[in-house]
Amino acid sequence: MIDSPQLADLTFVTKREDGTLDLWTPERPDDYAIANAMGRDYAAEVLLMMKNTNNPALFGAVIRAIVRSGEYSGVEIGFCHGLGVELAGLNIKRAVPSRSKQPPLADAA
Repeated sequence: MIDSPQLADLTFVTKREDGTLDLWTPERPDDYAIANAMGRDYAAEVLLMMKNTNNPALFGAVIRAIVRSGEYSGVEIGFCHGLGVELAGLNIKRAVPSRSKQPPLADAA
């Protein structure tokens, strides 16, 4: 497990009763488009934290938590899409705004 106090600041992370962090407990709206947009926002959060903390291992920790969750729906699809867009260096604008308070990665400085 990656030990970083900033991890608890990610909007999709929750603290368990034993004090450890669950790195994948996203909100799951019923609307696919909103869930997908939220997943892209979550990806932007992870990428920004990785850059700000110089901690690329965070990526693997979150992916492991996603796999353990056993879910792959709108949120996870959006998360993977957001990562793919960033990794490919594409400049794709959101079609559907999410409810996240986090700016898209391209707009964050």
